[in-house]
Amino acid sequence: VLDAGHRQADGGPRALRHGLAAVAAIGLTMASVQYLVVSHGLWPIGSMCGALVGLGVGVLWARWQSRRTVGAPIAHRSGTEKSMGLLWALGPYVLLVAIVLVAELVEPVSAFLGQVVIRVPVPELVTTRGWATPAEVARTIDVFGHAGALLSYASLLTYGLYRWRGHYKAGAARRILHDMVQRATPASLGILTMVGMAATMEHAGMTNILARGISQAVGPAFPLASPFIGALGAFMTGSNTNSNVLFGALQQEVATLVGMSPLLALAAQTTGAAIGSMFAPAKVIVGCAPVAADESATMRKVMIYGAAILVVLAAVTAAAVWLRL
Repeated sequence: VLDAGHRQADGGPRALRHGLAAVAAIGLTMASVQYLVVSHGLWPIGSMCGALVGLGVGVLWARWQSRRTVGAPIAHRSGTEKSMGLLWALGPYVLLVAIVLVAELVEPVSAFLGQVVIRVPVPELVTTRGWATPAEVARTIDVFGHAGALLSYASLLTYGLYRWRGHYKAGAARRILHDMVQRATPASLGILTMVGMAATMEHAGMTNILARGISQAVGPAFPLASPFIGALGAFMTGSNTNSNVLFGALQQEVATLVGMSPLLALAAQTTGAAIGSMFAPAKVIVGCAPVAADESATMRKVMIYGAAILVVLAAVTAAAVWLRL
C-alpha cells in the first residue's frame, strides 16, 4: 500500500494533472469555509473547520472515483482491533467545534470563562539608540476561555467518551500523557523561543529598523517579495506558526511603509509560510522517515513545485496591490 501511494505521489506532472480537479474542489471548499468561519469571528476554529470540510469533500471524491474504477483494491482491517468508525473518529473535532461555538457565542458562558484574566504590565523601554516603547499592558489571557483551555476541555471529554466506549484500556491516560509530553515539548520550546525573540525585536525597535531597511531596498516591489519572506521563515523553522511569529510584525510594518495593505501582506506571509513548510528540512525528514525515502531527492522535487506556487502567489499578491483589489 505504501509503495503504491509513493508511486502515485511521485507521478510527476501526469499525476498532478490527474489529481488537479480533486485538488481544486477540495482547495476551493476549504478556502470558502475558512473565510466564512473567520469572517464571522470564529477564528480559533477557522483552519480546523476548513480542514474538516475539505476532508469530507476528499472522502466523497474518493468514493466517487472508486465507483468509476472497476476492480480497485480495497484495504481491510485485520479484525484484531476494535474499529470505532468514522463518526466516532470525528468525535473530538465535533466536540471542539461545539465547545468553541458555545464559548464564543453564548454570552453567559463567555462571561463565566472570562472571569480570570492574566494582565502583565510592561514598563517603558528606551534603548541606547533612542528607540522608546511606552509603558503598556501586555496582551491579556483568559485563563479558562483561552483557545488552549478550550482544547483541554475537548481533550478531557474525548478521553472520557472513548474510555466509556471501550476504546481505551487501563493505563491509557499515562501513555497519552507520556506521548503528549514527548511530542509537544520540542515544538513548544521552539514556539516559546520564537515568540520571545519576536517580542524582544519588536519591543526594542529592531523590527522597525529591519522594516525600514527592507522598504528602502525593495520599495514598490515588496508585494512580490512578501510570500518569499514567509516561505523563508517556514524553511528555517519548519513551521508556519513560527514563521508568522518571526516575520508577521515585520511584514505588517513594511507593508505600512510602502503603502500596501497590512492585511494583504499578512495573508501573503502565512500563505507563503504554508508553501515553504512543504520543503522545510524538518518536514521532509518527518515525511520521508516512515517510507524510507531519499530526503534530498524528495526535497528537490518538492521545492520545484513549491517555488512554482510561490511565483504564482507573488504575482497574485502584486496584482492585488497594483490593481487595489
